[in-house]
Amino acid sequence: MREFIIGTRFNLVLGGVSVVSILITYIINKIFIKNRFVKYIPGILFLIIGFFNLCLAIKFLGSSKDIVKGALFIMGMVAGFISLLTGLIIEICAKEEVS
Repeated sequence: MREFIIGTRFNLVLGGVSVVSILITYIINKIFIKNRFVKYIPGILFLIIGFFNLCLAIKFLGSSKDIVKGALFIMGMVAGFISLLTGLIIEICAKEEVS
């Protein structure tokens, strides 16, 4: 039962990070309406943070720090991909409105 609770907490944190990345992308899109490519910057930054944490996890392999860095890697990559996907969906919807 304890493993289920820990897994559920991680999923809740992952869902929260996903929602925050979607909100950041949406807000940046509303602020910078003229610049189409600015909405992809949060996703790229999240991916960079994820890869950085992967490198740190490999560096500290075998200690308790690598588990935390591995979790941060997963969160950064998920937030990055969701943010990039949100930016793509926003752009597709904007093109359909113009047509």
